[in-house]
Amino acid sequence: MTAPKRSMQYWSASIVGAALVLAFLAIGGHLGTFGIRYFFDPHDIGVYFESSRWIVKGGTLYGDVFSEYPLLANAIFAAIRWIANTTFPGSRGFEYLWVLTAAVVYAFATIRVAAFASFLAATAWLAPASIYFALFRYDVYPAVAMLFGLLAVRREGYTAGAIWLGIALALKGYALFMLPALCVFVLHRRGLVAAVRVTIIAIAPMITSFAVVYAVAGWEGVTSPFRFHLGREFNWESSYDALNYVLGTELQATQIPFVPLALQALASLAAAGMRPRSFDDLINATTIAIVGYMTFSVFYSPQFLLWVLPIVSFANSRMMVVLAVLLAWVTYAYFPVAWDFTHIIGVPPKLLQALIVTVTALRVSMMTVAVRNMHQS
Repeated sequence: MTAPKRSMQYWSASIVGAALVLAFLAIGGHLGTFGIRYFFDPHDIGVYFESSRWIVKGGTLYGDVFSEYPLLANAIFAAIRWIANTTFPGSRGFEYLWVLTAAVVYAFATIRVAAFASFLAATAWLAPASIYFALFRYDVYPAVAMLFGLLAVRREGYTAGAIWLGIALALKGYALFMLPALCVFVLHRRGLVAAVRVTIIAIAPMITSFAVVYAVAGWEGVTSPFRFHLGREFNWESSYDALNYVLGTELQATQIPFVPLALQALASLAAAGMRPRSFDDLINATTIAIVGYMTFSVFYSPQFLLWVLPIVSFANSRMMVVLAVLLAWVTYAYFPVAWDFTHIIGVPPKLLQALIVTVTALRVSMMTVAVRNMHQS
């Protein structure tokens, strides 16, 4: 779809204003009603703060200091911790600087999206959940890297695209699942040598980070985050939990130990198997791979919404964009609102469960639309 003409001054003012208002509310108020985290969620920022204590208190990351996150993510945590520590030591200073930094990154990306995306796709970036998780989760960084990677690929800058996607992959491993589709796309456009080069460039930052961690913390350090995530079980928010809510069953992760990972791999391979040849095909294939990864994961987190935003920014399907906008709005209703109503106030979980089922249905619908678009192209 062709984006209508719009005033970039208007968009810039609106987007920056939205980011700064939310940042102000987060920093100034830590506001909430009865404990509901409407405008501020310190939990994950607190985890980032703890993961970065080695930069100011010493110790070895992945050795003395546990972290469930990749090295490049920890580099961001450490940089913000070190800067904050020089001006406003303690967790509060880290929170302030975290939110302000994330607001700048988010505003920059959203202004860029407003320059080329449809009006509806741009509004997905301004939905409550999009702003909320951009400010309070580090997923905004791999999401923005993926955005710029796809922009580069669209203009046939495959090397630059691979670099950006490599950064996204080193920050959060989900980007690995779109790599097969990208390689098939480049194979059709530029040949085998270019496809191999893109693959090598994309995985190089991740491999380099493994080598650095191995040199500092050994094999135990390299495998520590993976062992943590492989040991995770259903977290009451996954697609499997949604299935339990609908069917009234009590399926446990231990009963299907290899099924989630197998389904995630299948989604990635299916996306590549559809042989994307045009950029629109690649966007649909990427949707299948990334949303499939989210949908079949043994656990689900609401900030995964941020992974969808770069993809739908390029979507040539109104239905896909509508589903993404709905996902962004329903996600905020599910977390923090319904989640905190249930876990803090003690409201019965039926509303929360219904919203988790709805979020799951929206993800499945996005995959279905992507498959249909691939077949029609």
